[in-house]
Amino acid sequence: MTAFWWTVAIAACVGLYFAVRARATGRGDSDVSSDVSAEIAQRADEQNRWAQRGDPRGVYGVEGAELMGRVDPAPDIGAELGRPADFPRTAAVAYTAADLDTLLAEKLPCWRWAAFASVLVQRRAAVQSRLRDAELGYSAPSGERADSGAQVGRFVVDRMDEVLVLVNPWRASC
Repeated sequence: MTAFWWTVAIAACVGLYFAVRARATGRGDSDVSSDVSAEIAQRADEQNRWAQRGDPRGVYGVEGAELMGRVDPAPDIGAELGRPADFPRTAAVAYTAADLDTLLAEKLPCWRWAAFASVLVQRRAAVQSRLRDAELGYSAPSGERADSGAQVGRFVVDRMDEVLVLVNPWRASC
């Protein structure tokens, strides 16, 4: 009875391998004409040259470089609004950790709100590049990429080996 299930499992794995391989190799390479491919390659080379020179167009493209100035404007916080000279000094937003420590030590009026806003501003500054990338629609490649049937096959076999490592201790206890 167990031989039957092993046969079914092996047949399912072989079928999965060929399905994944067919999916990976049939990505529509015939849909792209040689003119379009040549244009894409020319643009990629141009953007690579820009990136090597440090030009932001090399990473985000021409439209993205124009948008970068709009996404991250310089804040105009703390500008004096014509307050009278006898107006009491109040806490202000701190943009660095050292300024935040000073803010917490002085405890000027409204220090709790200033500390709250300061933490938000500092945390947003830490992820500003990711926010800009999201607004521009740019994302860094992640994960593995299989460009050929052999790589897909290696990937599937590696995952099957991982499953066997997980299942073997269970089988030994039965």
